[in-house]
Amino acid sequence: QLGLRFIFVEKEEGKLVLRRGFKIASGEKILVVEDVVTKGGRAQETIDIVRANGGKITYTQTLNEDGLLVSKLFQPPVVVITIAANIGDTAVLDFPSCFPDSVVGLIPKQGMDAHFLELAMRTKKQHLNDIAPQAAQKNINIEILKTLEIPLPPLATQQTLVAEIKAEQALVAANRELITRFEQKIQATLARIWGEDTGDTPK
Repeated sequence: QLGLRFIFVEKEEGKLVLRRGFKIASGEKILVVEDVVTKGGRAQETIDIVRANGGKITYTQTLNEDGLLVSKLFQPPVVVITIAANIGDTAVLDFPSCFPDSVVGLIPKQGMDAHFLELAMRTKKQHLNDIAPQAAQKNINIEILKTLEIPLPPLATQQTLVAEIKAEQALVAANRELITRFEQKIQATLARIWGEDTGDTPK
């Protein structure tokens, strides 16, 4: 009804993968929708797949004028990081945005590339989980984030590193899809040998 295409990820050997020839164009905006209520782990896996294929995660809700009066509006680019439950999940937002208390916005200082900052923060995820105090659930705060040390090479070096990592992510995603297609083809070939018709042989 929205006039938009939809694709989905599927579980394979315990991990989510993009199959059936689905493609995500570089820079394409993607809205991730979960069909069941979970802790968010599978949604994060899906987000990682979108990122690896060069897609952009878009927002799901907006605030009216009353909401904006009591919220801080961050201007892009801003790096966001979760500080409760799924600690250390990160993203770069390229649109004005507000977020709940479980998310912190990081504004890159002059001379720092937002995507480089996001990559640097991504490497801190395990450390943050290790040091997070736990009551009902693990959580961290801004004071803990302030203790993190982030390297700051020249801007050109940051941008080069970001480009290299994005290229590697695209390569990994392409290889993962190729492996999936080969496995499907093997299964379909074996099924034909045994007289079965799977109906989903990769072309």
